[in-house]
Amino acid sequence: MPSFTHGHALRIGVGGDLPNTVTNAQEVAKLLTDPEGCVYPPDQVACLTGGAARWEGVLAALDAWANRITLQDTVIVYLSGHVYQGESGGIDPGTPLLSPTGRLRSSVTSPDLHPRPRVSSTDG
Repeated sequence: MPSFTHGHALRIGVGGDLPNTVTNAQEVAKLLTDPEGCVYPPDQVACLTGGAARWEGVLAALDAWANRITLQDTVIVYLSGHVYQGESGGIDPGTPLLSPTGRLRSSVTSPDLHPRPRVSSTDG
């Protein structure tokens, strides 16, 4: 069976007040690992849902990639959850903030609320 060995994915479904986000993350996994479709190796498609979708879990999953991912690999990070606009606490107004636990706290210093990571590429 063919396999897209350079494909890696992290799917995050926050759950909580958005129970359909868990289903969304699971459905993305089916698409990516489908032997008739994207053919990502199942062991290279990680899923964090519910309590595991907290920042600690997300950062641990990204750290686990650090020793495996190369410039030739394709990486997908899929988040099904909440995004808010920064308005206080030193965050520029309009800055997108991710909340993987599905709730917005009053303080942007909360471990559940972080500025959206910027996507960049490196041309070796």
